[in-house]
Amino acid sequence: MHLLKKLRVISLLGLCFSGAIHAQPSVQNTQMESTRMKMTINDKVFYFTPDDNVTAQAFLKKFPLSVEMDELNGNEKKVDLPYSLPSKPVNPGMINAGDIMLYGDNTIVLFYKTFKTSYSYTRIGKVSTPSILENDATMKLNTVRVKFSRE
Repeated sequence: MHLLKKLRVISLLGLCFSGAIHAQPSVQNTQMESTRMKMTINDKVFYFTPDDNVTAQAFLKKFPLSVEMDELNGNEKKVDLPYSLPSKPVNPGMINAGDIMLYGDNTIVLFYKTFKTSYSYTRIGKVSTPSILENDATMKLNTVRVKFSRE
C-alpha cells in the first residue's frame, strides 16, 4: 500500500510538471506573434509579421523607416542600411516570396519570388500576402520606395 501512495504522488507530480512544460508562451513571444507591421511599397500597402528574434526587434526600433530598394536578380529588392543590425545568418535552403531577411549585417532584402538559395540570411519577418506581392507590377520596377511602419 505504501508503494501505491508513492506512485500516486509521482503521477501527480508528473502531471504538474507536464503542465509547466506546456505553459503559455511568454508575453514577449505572444506580442511578436500577434504584431503586424505595415510596409508601403510606392502607394501599395502590405502587412508583415516580424520574427521573434533580436534582429527583427532591432529593425522595428528603426520604424518608421523609409528607404529606396533596388532590384536584384529578378526576385528581390534590397537596400543597404547606414548602420548594422544584429545578425545570426543561416542558409534557409529555400527563399519564399514575402520573406524579409537581413543579408550580412546591414542589407535588408525583400523577396518577391520563391527559389532555392545557397546564401545565408537572418530572418526578419514574412509578408502576410506573399502571392499578391509576387504578382504585383510594382515589383517589376527597378527602384521602389518602401516605408516600414507600425500598423
